[in-house]
Amino acid sequence: MTTASPSTGLEQFLRMITSIREAYAYAGFSYHAVRDGSCLTILHARLFLDTSPISVARKRVAFLDQEVGYLSLEDLNLGVLEIINRLAERKPLDLFGEQLLFPLEPGMAPTSSFRPLHELGLPTKRLAVLTLTGAPIRKPRFSMDLDWELKANNPPYDSLTELLSEFRLAGYSGDFSCVEIPAAHVAEVDLQSRVSGDTAKPGVILPPGADRQFLSLGVIIYDQGVGVERRLISADQLEWTPWEVANLPKHQHGVATLRIPVGATLKCFAVYKGIVQHTTWIGDPSLFPNWRRTAYDWADPQFEVLRDCLFEEKRERKESQDFEVGVASLLWMLGFGPLQLRTPRLKDNPDILVTTPGGRMAVVECTTDVIDKDDKLSKLHSRAQSIKGQVERSGARYIELMPILITALPTSAVMDIEKASRFGILVLTQDDLKSALDRSIFPQDADALFQEQLQLLEARQKELGLSEESPR
Repeated sequence: MTTASPSTGLEQFLRMITSIREAYAYAGFSYHAVRDGSCLTILHARLFLDTSPISVARKRVAFLDQEVGYLSLEDLNLGVLEIINRLAERKPLDLFGEQLLFPLEPGMAPTSSFRPLHELGLPTKRLAVLTLTGAPIRKPRFSMDLDWELKANNPPYDSLTELLSEFRLAGYSGDFSCVEIPAAHVAEVDLQSRVSGDTAKPGVILPPGADRQFLSLGVIIYDQGVGVERRLISADQLEWTPWEVANLPKHQHGVATLRIPVGATLKCFAVYKGIVQHTTWIGDPSLFPNWRRTAYDWADPQFEVLRDCLFEEKRERKESQDFEVGVASLLWMLGFGPLQLRTPRLKDNPDILVTTPGGRMAVVECTTDVIDKDDKLSKLHSRAQSIKGQVERSGARYIELMPILITALPTSAVMDIEKASRFGILVLTQDDLKSALDRSIFPQDADALFQEQLQLLEARQKELGLSEESPR
């Protein structure tokens, strides 16, 4: 009897992507490479697959013996699968007459790993990521000397970190050449879905190329915190219309009409070809079952101020403390007990101390800039260790403590997540804050949320081969 050999990460990814490739209307390739003789050798690159235009400028920035750039697939004159296969087989990509090569060890294929649910998309979105790992990088990518060279470059950049963030290459600081292929979710629950009284109109959004006959909408109706009805709604039960947003192609918008108990909330799941792509809560904003959110809505109707503090949706923040206020307000709605240390006499302290009903604690720093500016990670780690020590000396050795760095930047622009994980620090981004605001519709268990995020941090540390380094 013979057994089939386990498939590689590359094979798993290709199977997934082939089944839904019609949904990905946009793709682009960002790279950081070093000149090696007559060709450019990739240090780190990302091949983005998305359903909407990719927000990276099509250009190349050269400095010293290196180059960072972004290309469309038309520039490379290749399709997505062709690019992946050429990289995996050490065949060069043609870059306007130059060769761009993914370096591999002699006689070796790249190591491939596939994560169908990458934590950067969780807990609301599916983000599938294939990682190809090649030969070791000969010298460190990041250095103070290089940052100072970039300040004199034309155009100038303050650091390599800033340059990479512009091309959505943030977040990788490994010792091996690496190509990542992130594939975005291809269906989404409409966050503007309407719920009013006893009528709910949950909606779903599909890109133009997707075949809507393969779309379904899962719904769980909760009344007083209990699931009272569960439905899987097929595409032919939805009312479909074009969905238009400025500067985007017309998507497909399907809406169901459901009768629900007054005050009920709905957990919705956008499913394409049997795979959940996106999930969120919807509810009647005038009847939120989360009394904390209802109370906050009394002071800030429609959350206009909160959204500006967190996301600058209509107005820019006047000062960084606005972001801290927004974070503290959101934490309170999620069931935490936030304490802001805002008076000038206490300015040399963490921005927020957070507690849960079950005796857990977080030390929170907020930033609207890069997460390790002015050695912020090291300072947060030290402060968390110091607070933990003082709490333990008071006799409360049972207290779990987690340092958290919350940034206003989107995940794609955040560097140093790996560095933060090595310090035992959880990093939350703009994407996480948007997800948390959606979740606040329904009453949340602060201790369960704490444990969920702790597990994500521990998973990242395990990937890095680290023992538990948090001051818990």
